[in-house]
Amino acid sequence: MSTELRVALGLAGGFFTIGFTAIVLVSRYAMM
Repeated sequence: MSTELRVALGLAGGFFTIGFTAIVLVSRYAMM
């Protein structure tokens, strides 16, 4: 696996985690 691919996967995973956390927080506030 090339280094560039690893960095791209790491960035994609980080963005996915941040987006998922934001969606969870918004849905929790919407239910309150």
